[in-house]
Amino acid sequence: MINRKKTLKEFLTKEEYEGAAQNAAKFSEMSLPVWYFGITDKCLGELSDFDLIRCIR
Repeated sequence: MINRKKTLKEFLTKEEYEGAAQNAAKFSEMSLPVWYFGITDKCLGELSDFDLIRCIR
């Protein structure tokens, strides 16, 4: 069972998290990389319906 209190960042490897941070910085004018990096500090219960829909897409 998934611990719903853990942030999404805790499920990523160090390399994956650093890659997300680099993409958000490199493509800061694009909303998707910035959004993805932003949700890494949220736990599962903090994700909005919009976040969940975007994750599925």
